Amino acid sequence: PCCRGNQPVIDRIRVLHEKTTDSIGDIERLELGGYRHAIEGHDQKHHDNLLDAQMSLPCCAALAVVFGDAATHMFDERTLARADVQTVIDRIYHLDRGYERIEAKLSALGARIKRVA
Repeated sequence: PCCRGNQPVIDRIRVLHEKTTDSIGDIERLELGGYRHAIEGHDQKHHDNLLDAQMSLPCCAALAVVFGDAATHMFDERTLARADVQTVIDRIYHLDRGYERIEAKLSALGARIKRVA
């Protein structure tokens, strides 16, 4: 249903969804990481059509946060337009977006960072 590069993020959200009782209102900000091509190529928060939504990491992640998954049948305009889904989409940020070589920059400041994938 989603771009394959988004799947690790969806899988992690699915696990967190099962373990937490937090509500959407408790989420102030979601910082997502993942495969660089998924972040750089599919980070649009707004979509022009349903295929764009399936490729969009924010759309896929928002569905997973709200419903516990991002299955094919969830990608319809009515579901994507729901207020709770749009709220989560608006609170999603990507650590890498606009921060080229962030690991080196933060490491120079004393941070210990290891990029996975």
